[in-house]
Amino acid sequence: MHYAEPLICFANWRFERATGRLLRADEPAPVCKLEPRLHQLLNYFLLHPQQVISKDQLMDDVWPEGEGTDGAVMRAVASLRKTLQPGMAGQDCIETLSKRGYRWKAELQLETLSVGNFVAESVAASETANPCWPEAKMGGAGSVSSAQHPNNPEPLTVTMHLDQGRPDQMRPGLWYWLLSAILVVLVLLVFAVTLINLGKHTRQPVYSQMLTVSAMAGDEVAPLLHPEQQSLFYHYLAPQQRQWRWLKHDLSNHRKTLSNTGFDAMSQAVWLDHQHFLFQGSRQGQCHFYRQSTALATSEPEALFSCQRIFMQSLARDAQHLYWLEQDIASGNSQLWQRPLAGLAVNQSGARLLFQFSNNFRRPANLVVQQQKLYLVLEKDFHSSSLFEFDLQSEQMERLKDFSFVIHSIAPWPGQNLLISSAESLLVYPLASGRVIQLNTAHGYFRLATRLGEDIVAVNSFGHGKDVYPLTLQGSTSQSAFVSDLSFASNKDDYAMAINSRQIAFVSERSGAAQIWLQHADTVAQLTHFEGKRQISQLLWFGDNLFALIDLQLYQVDLFNGQLTLQPIERPARVTVCQQQLFWTQWSEQGWSLLSFDQQQQPTQLKQQVTDVRCGPEGFLVLQLSQQPELQLWSLADGSSKPLPAAVDWRVGFAERWVTNHLGLYWLSGDDKSRQLMFLPWHHKQPQQLALSADTLPDGLYADFLQDQLYYVQEKSGTADVVWLKQAATAAQGKP
Repeated sequence: MHYAEPLICFANWRFERATGRLLRADEPAPVCKLEPRLHQLLNYFLLHPQQVISKDQLMDDVWPEGEGTDGAVMRAVASLRKTLQPGMAGQDCIETLSKRGYRWKAELQLETLSVGNFVAESVAASETANPCWPEAKMGGAGSVSSAQHPNNPEPLTVTMHLDQGRPDQMRPGLWYWLLSAILVVLVLLVFAVTLINLGKHTRQPVYSQMLTVSAMAGDEVAPLLHPEQQSLFYHYLAPQQRQWRWLKHDLSNHRKTLSNTGFDAMSQAVWLDHQHFLFQGSRQGQCHFYRQSTALATSEPEALFSCQRIFMQSLARDAQHLYWLEQDIASGNSQLWQRPLAGLAVNQSGARLLFQFSNNFRRPANLVVQQQKLYLVLEKDFHSSSLFEFDLQSEQMERLKDFSFVIHSIAPWPGQNLLISSAESLLVYPLASGRVIQLNTAHGYFRLATRLGEDIVAVNSFGHGKDVYPLTLQGSTSQSAFVSDLSFASNKDDYAMAINSRQIAFVSERSGAAQIWLQHADTVAQLTHFEGKRQISQLLWFGDNLFALIDLQLYQVDLFNGQLTLQPIERPARVTVCQQQLFWTQWSEQGWSLLSFDQQQQPTQLKQQVTDVRCGPEGFLVLQLSQQPELQLWSLADGSSKPLPAAVDWRVGFAERWVTNHLGLYWLSGDDKSRQLMFLPWHHKQPQQLALSADTLPDGLYADFLQDQLYYVQEKSGTADVVWLKQAATAAQGKP
């Protein structure tokens, strides 16, 4: 027997995905045919049940490019709710999650019908319809009735009552073939629309070829192509060296010239003219703008004026002005500055502050100029970014989009678009619609990507990764044999640990994409099986229950099957469990907050301007504040606080750079080249430095509050190379 596409059943509705028809299962009610937009919207919800779907996702995937708005999404969801309400039997099918989006809640089932029954029900439903979308009735003013049971596969018998003067009754067999033909046409239309939508993505160029510019040992970053395209300049860090230098790579003969002056850190550069470029550099703790001649071997960089902090992609220019991103060290405010290019050579003044952001943002990150507008990225917190547009004529700032990941770089892309480098892939962001499109590229981890002609020049990092190791500390009173012998070293990333007395959960990429793993005694098991990349930023235990912060949403993780259960917390930044109570920090337009659940299990704000939280001694929490680097010991009983002699700047370091256990507070100080592990015992006034071995350079710390043992995560040494990404049709032409 041949079967039609299954019906999707929920509550008292039976839904035909191909046609958009809704049939009532609880009564012989008329069919409701959804209008096209609601048809697409319901299909999208049914393809993503029990998942949080943001408004941005709906605008990207349901609305045509340039048509999706917040208002349109809200109206469509409200209209769909109203349409479905009569058949929901008191259930709520679509849940609204404040500031996060929507979630389909109703349970779904499939019902398969034979073609004969499918056509019979379609005929009966359409002829008695009072549709919610105008639909022509095939039988004119007549009515159709059928006594056929839905599950009876016998041929359909239809009786038609026609008005006087109408032609003779149409034969049932003709109805059968006519409806079958309509069904085939509808299926073909759905298939055609799917191909068209896929074509929107495949029209983007495919960069399947990757050519390495240089095979030198060491790291190469921040490529800068000469305006005449005959040479490429980039930062170079030689093996076993700590200072970066400029390197000129002649593309015609691959001759390389290294500058004489080294820097602790440098920014990307912009061209001043064909013989000079401008960059920011840091030497001996001092930050300056430097003008560098292209004759690297015979010239020294010229210091022009000072800066406060260096950010890799913080400079841009147009015909008259230089623009840069800055962060005021005292206040933490991210700033946008402007200076005339004409006065740079003689170091004339004229710098002007164009815009200052609130200090709720973590730090500035990226800047690019395109057609009288500046596009800039600020990191909101540890794992998300915001994109802004600044109009140079009106000097107005507008927020374009929030991203649930950290943006590494942005660059102009043809056709009023931006090229975005993220940890997952290269993305094209159309400024008109805001729909993010993923580029198809060769496999790699690309940063600082720029479109040059038909190609992309970028930095490809490989061999980098993270491993977790136990940290042996002097003076430990006890040590668990279970944890002290445990090592997670592998050839893939391992990070984000959560430890309790019997088992350890951690994140690893050893099976491909980042997944949650569980270590229990001598057994290691993979809990989750995500398809595609997910941002797993934190793991924590609440008793014997495991929780994970994934894509800025908190889930409970089932320890047997890895199933995720969403928790009722809006977009937490950091989460911890202390004294059998859940605490979390949260970013908003009004600032940072520390929250927990009250006695009615409702979220309540405990304190403002808190970016991170850890457990302290009984009755206390340790807080990291957005306005000052010193950590605070805060009383849960009366809300009083006192500063601790421990400075951890949340705008510079990683979230995992400090941790607590029952012995005291541990934190990492120093820069990327050297680390010091500091320890402050509870109720002591002075910290002490703990000795680290020469080859130990921790990037993060993990601990269980009740145990002595600490763990540290350390980056593996890898390589960063400048590469060309080419389309298959142009790859044979080689490098420009």
